[in-house]
Amino acid sequence: MTNFLDECKFKFKDVKNFVPLFVNESLLSEPGTEYNYDAPGYLLLGLIIEEITGNNYYDYLNQNIFRKAKMTNTDAYDVDAIIENKANGYTFAGDPTKPLKNNVFYLSKASPGGFHYSTAEDLFNFNKALFSYKLINKVTVDLIDKASY
Repeated sequence: MTNFLDECKFKFKDVKNFVPLFVNESLLSEPGTEYNYDAPGYLLLGLIIEEITGNNYYDYLNQNIFRKAKMTNTDAYDVDAIIENKANGYTFAGDPTKPLKNNVFYLSKASPGGFHYSTAEDLFNFNKALFSYKLINKVTVDLIDKASY
């Protein structure tokens, strides 16, 4: 098993770079029997988006989500990118008995499983775009809303 925390984060540039982290892992449960959050599942969805659209996952998100929702300060930055006005976070990296570390030891470029940078205003714009059906249709929004209860 490849341990994400031990990996050099500079090598994660494309969705396919995350595959070695989980490709040889076993399932947490049989499909359809229980719910577990599963970042590798989202990575697979990102690879499916690339295969179906012929676009890079990050470009697809920028064109079809962030631009449509007017999310001008949201992106998936390389871990070594210098971003004006970016706040640096800290983490226990899963063990609160250890001292805090700068997030650079934990984060990588965002993937379909998470780590995108955004702002409160952009998240508000996403919410407005979602519920005004600019990103997906009303039927799908209603299904998501119903499933959240």
